[in-house]
Amino acid sequence: MILLFAWCLGCAAFAFDEPTTLSEAIDMLDDYVGRKGKFLSARLAVIDSLKHSVGETGHAANAEAYMRLGDNYHLLNTDSALFYYGKAYEVAERSGDRDVATALKLRIAPLLPVNAIVREGVELYEGIDPDDLPTWMRRNYYEAGNRLYLYTMSFYSVDSLREKYRRLAAVATDSLLQYLERGTPAYRFYSAQAAHNRGDLAMAHAGMRKVMEMVDVSDNLYARAAAELAGIISERANHNRDERLYYLIMAAVGDVAAGTRETTALQDVGMSLYESGDLTRAYRYLSMSQDDAIHSGARMRTLQVAESLPIISRAYSDVTRRDRTRLRVTVGLLALAAVVLAVFVVLILRQRKHMHRYEERMRESLIAKDDYIGRILSLCSNYIERLEDFNRMAGRKIKAGQVSELYDMIESGKMLQEQTHKFHELFDAAFAKVYPDFVVKVNELLMPEKQIVPPADGRLTPELRMLAFMKLGITDSPQLARFLGLSLNTVYAYRNKLKNRAKNRDDFEKMLAEIGRISY
Repeated sequence: MILLFAWCLGCAAFAFDEPTTLSEAIDMLDDYVGRKGKFLSARLAVIDSLKHSVGETGHAANAEAYMRLGDNYHLLNTDSALFYYGKAYEVAERSGDRDVATALKLRIAPLLPVNAIVREGVELYEGIDPDDLPTWMRRNYYEAGNRLYLYTMSFYSVDSLREKYRRLAAVATDSLLQYLERGTPAYRFYSAQAAHNRGDLAMAHAGMRKVMEMVDVSDNLYARAAAELAGIISERANHNRDERLYYLIMAAVGDVAAGTRETTALQDVGMSLYESGDLTRAYRYLSMSQDDAIHSGARMRTLQVAESLPIISRAYSDVTRRDRTRLRVTVGLLALAAVVLAVFVVLILRQRKHMHRYEERMRESLIAKDDYIGRILSLCSNYIERLEDFNRMAGRKIKAGQVSELYDMIESGKMLQEQTHKFHELFDAAFAKVYPDFVVKVNELLMPEKQIVPPADGRLTPELRMLAFMKLGITDSPQLARFLGLSLNTVYAYRNKLKNRAKNRDDFEKMLAEIGRISY
């Protein structure tokens, strides 16, 4: 009893808010299916407790314990349910308890068609005379008849036989209502079923909907009402397929919550989802319903599930094919991503290499510029020193009255020539340090047969020296003449001569200025 209480508490522990949309219902079913093992474990815990109690009680009590075992196995495994009902019946027969024995027949009879033992089940049930039963047992009698005939109807495919047992089930339902308390969930369920039998779909729908609101989702009556609602909706003209699927899903949720395996709701959901294209869920639910049918021992359910095997196979093939397509697409995208990544890596490596060259050239340029600045400072220092020497010498000459001698010295230009030569010597060395490949780059701008041959001593020719000044931005011809110590006409002649030797005369000086520039 403690474990039975734990079972009830465990079922109640799962808060249940009925979903309002089909999408929410599907998510709920996914959740309940994911916890299916816990629900089954709770029912099996109750069964284990009952099995333990069987060995601790006397024969009379054993019949009731065996009966409770059969009740708990009823929707879990029909073979086990029939086994324990049979054990209870033997005990009741030995003890002469006719009421218990009859009650057990009423439990056994509806289970026989589920196990494909149809004729024997009908004969066992119809062999009981309801007039011989106490009033309290007649409810069980007609409830058993309702289930027996509905199971038997679903077993046959011949319309005349199906109609025969449908009418018998309807008669049993009408009789059952006389023994049920009005307003109870059971009364509302069978009243709605009776309305359905009469073709009053609106009343049947409202009644089943009310039953779902009254009972807990773990109550088997909840799943039965939801399944009946799905059937009622399917009989409407232009029925809403999503609404039908919603109630099939809720029936499957109820079956899982009740720890039920003898059911077709999950199979019906799987079939509907397959038709709507939800292949993954369809395959999952159909496979699970097949597993439930096998473990339930209900041969009729196994036969019904067998009809869906081609669908399961197709669903598996479709899921596999879709997964393969996704895999191919994924592999293709990964391959493309790998190519793109490889291109990026190559570009990055090239960029790094370019940056490395850029940094090297910057370092070389900074070193060369430092050296160039040092040489210019040295030249300036030399000019200052020579100017001081000239000032001292001029002062001595003037004091000694040797002004004419001083004039002759200045007039000869010897001193200016010496300083210009010294300037050119320092400039050539500094420029060669900053632009070591200048002559090569200039020759690239000239026609092959008119290229400049640099002197072997490393000095610049007047032409190259003029090009060097022009490269540094000194393009004014008079200024070039002063720096080079040449006449203005000579400078003009050099410039025209070099342009005539260029591959591109018009852009020669512009291209000359670009030599040695560091580009990123």
